[in-house]
Amino acid sequence: MQKAERIRTPIRPLSEQLANQIAAGEVVERPASIVKELVENSLDASASIIEIDIEKGGLALIKIRDNGHGIPKNELPLAVQAHCTSKISSFDELTSVQSMGFRGEALASIVSISHFEITSQTSSQDMAWNWSTANSAADKLAPASHPVGTSIIVRDIFYNTMARRKFLRSERTEFRHIEDVVKRIALSRFDVEIVLKHNQRVVYRLPAANSEELKTKRLEKLLGKKFIRHALSVSYQASQLTMTGWICDSEYSRGQVDMQYFYVNNRVVKDKVINHALRQVYQSVLPPGRFPAYVLNLQIDPQQVDVNVHPTKHEVRFRQTRLVHDFVNYVTQHALQDIQAANTTENIFENNEVSLPSEYGLNSAVENINEPASSYTGITNTVSNINPVKSSDKKQNYILGNAVGFCQPYFLISDSSKGMVLLHLLRIEQYKKQQQWLKQLAQQNVQAKPFVFPLTIELNAQSGEYIEKHQGLIQSVGFDINLQTTNTALLRAAPALLQYCQHDVLVKQMLTSLQMEKNIDASGLVQILSRFIELDEIVRNKSRQEWNIYLRELEKIFSSQVNSAPYKNRYWRVLGLAEVTRLFQAKAFAEPQNDLQSEFITQHTTLDKID
Repeated sequence: MQKAERIRTPIRPLSEQLANQIAAGEVVERPASIVKELVENSLDASASIIEIDIEKGGLALIKIRDNGHGIPKNELPLAVQAHCTSKISSFDELTSVQSMGFRGEALASIVSISHFEITSQTSSQDMAWNWSTANSAADKLAPASHPVGTSIIVRDIFYNTMARRKFLRSERTEFRHIEDVVKRIALSRFDVEIVLKHNQRVVYRLPAANSEELKTKRLEKLLGKKFIRHALSVSYQASQLTMTGWICDSEYSRGQVDMQYFYVNNRVVKDKVINHALRQVYQSVLPPGRFPAYVLNLQIDPQQVDVNVHPTKHEVRFRQTRLVHDFVNYVTQHALQDIQAANTTENIFENNEVSLPSEYGLNSAVENINEPASSYTGITNTVSNINPVKSSDKKQNYILGNAVGFCQPYFLISDSSKGMVLLHLLRIEQYKKQQQWLKQLAQQNVQAKPFVFPLTIELNAQSGEYIEKHQGLIQSVGFDINLQTTNTALLRAAPALLQYCQHDVLVKQMLTSLQMEKNIDASGLVQILSRFIELDEIVRNKSRQEWNIYLRELEKIFSSQVNSAPYKNRYWRVLGLAEVTRLFQAKAFAEPQNDLQSEFITQHTTLDKID
């Protein structure tokens, strides 16, 4: 059969309407995206009061009203044109953006997929002016009545692009996304009064919080009383970096990452470097499957951060990545120590070395360390219930030595010819299971074990969406799960390797990873979930002879890597007599510093030279 010849189409410019609709695909994902863009415009206009009125989850109406500077009559038509903005005018300003928005395409994109109306008045004008897509006049301008400020009304989004509209979810789901956007903004701008209504009902009425008492009330309203009871206010400044906010102790944790708010210059971000710095501190104080709660705002010179990385501006790029990572890690570590000072003891074996993977990709979830470590010391941890195992064996020339004692919750101590060896059994077991899981995955033969009785897992509606969307990927890693209702799912089988796990926690983490990592594949998902494998009782309760057999097996598994610094730092530490002696003479046993800011600056005199 003769192949049909493809007819060449000429190169031609896109129409303005189509170009804006394509841009809308990046800027406007759902009604919550519109709310975010419009509220950020109000903040850039120095508004102190912002009212948000939503109908039917934003599918029918989105109305944002503020008391900001307003837009002059002659600039209203420009405001809805693509790439028109008042926020930057040169490349130098682009490299040091201080406003929330700056691309100049948001309003044009929203106009192209909705019935749009904007009314605004400045303090220098006698009256307000309205621009509307429904106005048949050439300039679409008409006089209006409105106080100083701006109101924007968006109706029937995607009315002219039904292919996009059919992907929108229910009214309840879409409003939940809007509520999350408003909450994130409210937690970064306490100086602004925010009112959120849905279907004529007030959901949030948050007065401006210019005192600690009012800030606490806003936090309680948005995050709950438990957050307030376990939170500590933090404020640190060093090396041109400032971090303020609230951080919760290890007694208050979450089963999902729904209470983690991190801002850079008041802009909410999802940054892998920052996430790694925080996770590195919390992994030693929280059990697997539990996540910390915090609201933190990092203030940094705008020239030291690039916010022009992603159309939605959720991602940023730091010019001095190591400096930012170490500062966030250091501040978080000391804040936790302040909270837990009465309940924790110094762990002389923990060096808490700050090390980052060369690429902050999916592999960073497993934290394979391959960069030099910095000199942080002193993170607190609880070591209890030491169960010594007496050993009369002579020292052999084993790298991991002979077992001496098991230390709760998951440390094994052994005696080798080079000194004392401290092994992190939980990480070792996670690594072993991860490698087995990846091998089965490569062979397309992940062994699943069915449950006698299916496990019912409570989910939010958004998580349920990802079960349906990624069903093939979920099955490929060994899970058999299906939605039962909007908020519940049935887990019928799980990978056989995960016998000693909290399967509901694993499933929720898997769905969170699918939500946060858009391009995640099966191997990346396995690497993330391996971190939530728990240490089973069979591994804990071994005899001395069984522990020694276990150590010999480990030496075979790691073979050539057994002397590798990354493996020694992550899975075990060899401490010679001289090093142990230095630990008892170290600064960690001296009186605590009164000025932690000065201590940070002293320890980082060369960090400004590090990229």
